[in-house]
Amino acid sequence: MKTQTFPGIEPVLTFRVGPRFLGIPISKILEILPTPMPTPVPLAFAHVEGIVEYRKALIPVYNLCRRLSVPSDPSISPHLIVIRDGDALFGVTVDEIGKIISQPAPADLPADRSVHGLPPGLLQFAADDSGSVVPVILPQALLAARNTIRMEA
Repeated sequence: MKTQTFPGIEPVLTFRVGPRFLGIPISKILEILPTPMPTPVPLAFAHVEGIVEYRKALIPVYNLCRRLSVPSDPSISPHLIVIRDGDALFGVTVDEIGKIISQPAPADLPADRSVHGLPPGLLQFAADDSGSVVPVILPQALLAARNTIRMEA
């Protein structure tokens, strides 16, 4: 099925973290890889898996299941999404890669709405081809947030 695109709407890659699908703007994604074994970083936050070498640079790797306080599925091999957001270069591990969507969210969706327990300052929204709203995370904002984030199951 061909994805319908809309002018001015940035395509979004969906992915699963725990029980939920989220999205990230395609323009921020450099590459999707099988998750390499990161080198642990002493005294790092629990959601920091470590660092990996990516194209001759060392980048931090964040585990989104841990960051969002949801259980990951131990029977699957996670994927690493390499992201450039502004000057930041980092990777995030996710449980499953979904599809690319490029549709506007419903116009009546309040911008200050919390979705699945995720604070509104971390989100934008898109809609999939069935019209379901997909929360689109703002990667740097998600990782920079100081408080514990608990995504609802």
